[in-house]
Amino acid sequence: MPTPGKTWYHITLGTHASWLPGDPRGFRDRKHRIHSGGDHRNPPPVGEHQGLYEYNQRHTGAPTLIPAGLRGVVGQKIVDHLLKLEHQAIAISVGGMHAHLLVELQTDHDKARHDITRCKQAAALAVRGRINGKLWAKNMGQKRVNDRSHQINVYRYILKHRGRGRGCGIVGGTASGQTEG
Repeated sequence: MPTPGKTWYHITLGTHASWLPGDPRGFRDRKHRIHSGGDHRNPPPVGEHQGLYEYNQRHTGAPTLIPAGLRGVVGQKIVDHLLKLEHQAIAISVGGMHAHLLVELQTDHDKARHDITRCKQAAALAVRGRINGKLWAKNMGQKRVNDRSHQINVYRYILKHRGRGRGCGIVGGTASGQTEG
């Protein structure tokens, strides 16, 4: 059960320019003004929104990649900042182009989003000068965890990412140091 006034969230953070509007894997832009015919599991038709994707690539540059040696730093800084804000995280996985968090935050969606933004800033400052350009994409995935079964599924999903050697995994507040090979 969550602490009173809080709820569990599955947060997904992408690195800058890692998933652009028009992406061949499928996409939804802000406020769903434009979206593709597919998604990451069922890709849209080849070439759909290709012009939009090429335009965005020209204007954003190359995607940011978190080097394997810095994933633990990024993950630990997020955990440290969550603790500073008096939130708890059960699991975090940081890969080369995205991170997943299972974290307890305020029930108010906007306040929860604000605190995650502060964690993103803290992580970006921790690796400033060691990563070229912006670290994080502007937006993030923020899904409420509906019940205990959902929480367990999210936890397993994050551990699976960590277990595949995709990046740093943090469980219970300390970095495991697993890195991509």
